[in-house]
Amino acid sequence: MIQPNILSSISRFYGHFKSFHLSPIQPIKCHWNIFRTLWGCSTPDTAGDNFDNSSIIIDHTNLLRPSFNSKTGLHVLDLIDRGSLEPDRNLYNTLLKRCTQLGKLKEGKLVHYHFLNSNIRDDIVIQNSIVFMYAMCGSLDDARHVFDEMQKKDMVTWTSLITGYAQNERAVDALVMFSQMVRDEYKPNEFTLSSLVKCCGLILSYKDGRQVHACCVKYGCSGNVFVGSSLVDMYARCGYLGEARLVFEKLVSKNEVSWNALICGYARMGEGEEALALFVKMQREGYRPTDFTYSALLSSSSCVGSLEKGKWLHAHVIKSRRKLAGYVGNNLLHMYAKSGSIRDAKKFTKNPK
Repeated sequence: MIQPNILSSISRFYGHFKSFHLSPIQPIKCHWNIFRTLWGCSTPDTAGDNFDNSSIIIDHTNLLRPSFNSKTGLHVLDLIDRGSLEPDRNLYNTLLKRCTQLGKLKEGKLVHYHFLNSNIRDDIVIQNSIVFMYAMCGSLDDARHVFDEMQKKDMVTWTSLITGYAQNERAVDALVMFSQMVRDEYKPNEFTLSSLVKCCGLILSYKDGRQVHACCVKYGCSGNVFVGSSLVDMYARCGYLGEARLVFEKLVSKNEVSWNALICGYARMGEGEEALALFVKMQREGYRPTDFTYSALLSSSSCVGSLEKGKWLHAHVIKSRRKLAGYVGNNLLHMYAKSGSIRDAKKFTKNPK
């Protein structure tokens, strides 16, 4: 905590600073540094009072720092209210981005309120950020309201809302929006299509999944690793392992997500032997198994009924130096119990390693 006498000196220095005539860039940086100092050593009101008679633009990159929190954001909004801070597109977008990242719906609504009262309230870039913020914070009705009120929309607008529906498992709403988007002649991108494929997998709709897959091919996105991984997962969830494997094999580049999608698909359908074979091949090709991989294999019927295979997987888990907590540990315990090895289950409970 800075001593009161030092704080007083900083405030007096700021009074002298305002009488200087600096270049257009210098005041911005100096104002921000002084504001940050006052903010760090005083109450919000004290920091704000020092800026009541000076309109400034804060360097928006400072707000992206880890130290930025909702308290700071609220004070920035207070400075805008006082007329002490001149907001621009960068500042609004930065505030909305931080609200989205931190899941701060209340603060995001305040930013939205201030934006509606600004002279740039028709800016489509900021409107898109507002739709995305609401969608990612789970306030889908607000996201849809902003979407419907927008005079102009672009691909980002549609993708933000569709992705929000997908993230919150409102698959039917996402598919309805996609149909409307195509009717309005917007071209979907890989993010839109990946979200839609995920939705089809969630509701186990093979028919819709096939139609979205056709769109992926039409728009040249089927080879994208994220879209491809989603297609593998969708087909596997719907029970069509042959088509899942075909999509997987056609992927030019694969990642852990695509491998996990196929392995989990086989494990889920009781094809434990093939799942284990893919697990070995995955590592041979240089991909590292994740907790998701181990959990799927340990819960497969092949391992649940085979103590030997279960112990082999347990050895792999230990070798990977993975923490045996959460899903992996629970599945190991379940595997030992289901395999009839109560002794190993008790041993693992006492010493999970």
